[in-house]
This record gives sequence, C-alpha cells and structure tokens, in this order.
Amino acid sequence: MQQESQPGQELSIPVDEPTRSRLSTRLLELGMLKDGWLNGEGLALPASGLQFISEQIVAPYPKTIALPAAFPTAEGNMLWEWDLTGSPSIEFDLTELSALYHALTPTGGDVQHEFDLRSSEGRSLLFAFLLRELDRSAS
Repeated sequence: MQQESQPGQELSIPVDEPTRSRLSTRLLELGMLKDGWLNGEGLALPASGLQFISEQIVAPYPKTIALPAAFPTAEGNMLWEWDLTGSPSIEFDLTELSALYHALTPTGGDVQHEFDLRSSEGRSLLFAFLLRELDRSAS
C-alpha cells in the first residue's frame, strides 16, 4: 500500500546531474503547489507521486531523450510537453502511477499509449517508446 503524503510535504529530489537538474528543480516547484493554486481550483500534486517520478523516471532519464517542460494539471497530476512536431506530451497520474502519451500524426490522426509505471518493465517500455517517438517527432 502506498503511503499518503500531505501537500507541501518536503521532497527529496536528486539534482546531481546537470542534464536532469532543470527537470528535478521543476518537480520541487510543483511540489510546493497547494490546493486552489489555479484561481481557487487545482489540486496539489501528491508528494509521494512526485517522489516516485523523481526516483523512477527523472533519475534514470536517458540523456539521449530531449527534456520536456513540466506543468501541473488541475486534477493534481503532471503534464510533460516537448516542443516537437506533433506536440507530444505525457500526462502522469501521480496517484495510479501511470502515464498517458499523446501526439498528433502528420496525417491528422493521433498516437496514444498508456504505461504502468509501477514496474521496471513499464518504465523501460516508456523510455524505449519515448526514444523512438520523440526521435520521429524531431525529424
């Protein structure tokens, strides 16, 4: 069972590598948001979910994958976006520990793929998928 955390709880996020420090710093900023951050709406992002993303996604994040911009969602989750063709993004569900990738295709369709981040296999699949899809978006 996952331990519940309180909004604003102190996070311990690694910032040891320069290529990841910007993203790690952003996670710390997002962890300081409190309920109502969006004009009285918007849920605080759960510290336990941010800690998980920090340890299991940011720390091992491959140097060969472009770093995203990270944003909070009103539902208390986190959205990563890349400034690439097709507007690729991932929404992380910080309670369920899952990720939903979305991007537009050149033909007007879209690509969607969901990942269960609770297993190392799921996280490896996410990184392999991002490497392939973001490389395609950069072309």
